[in-house]
Amino acid sequence: MGFFRNLFDEFGTKTGSAIGNALFPNSTDYVRLGDLNGNTVQNAREIAAAQSEAEQERIEAQLVADKMRTVLCLQFDMNDMDHNLNVLTQLAAIMDSLPSWFNRSDEEKRVYKTAKSKMKAGLRICKTKDPNNLALNYFEEKYD
Repeated sequence: MGFFRNLFDEFGTKTGSAIGNALFPNSTDYVRLGDLNGNTVQNAREIAAAQSEAEQERIEAQLVADKMRTVLCLQFDMNDMDHNLNVLTQLAAIMDSLPSWFNRSDEEKRVYKTAKSKMKAGLRICKTKDPNNLALNYFEEKYD
């Protein structure tokens, strides 16, 4: 009995959707691929590809903005050397995660310059606190 009830319920749902789509073709919540209102399959694919590309560019811009926000929020502490080394490591990770210089966008170049400037300032702060720290020498050789 349960199988037939489900079968009839599904039949009713599909029939109702078909009637609704026939009566109100512009109110459906999916994209049609086909010849409807002059929209061909090729046009629909081109529109979908353009929308996908625009969304990808928006996501990439948001990621770069998040990296910049992270760089700007990182702060050094004059009394906590471990915290400063953690900040330097985060800056190094952000700088290394960016594409190579020639493949960077203008925004990515700004992120790199900001991170490098903050790295240099942090190294100066850390060097005044502990000039013989070997980790500082690593960061200094790689990023200064």
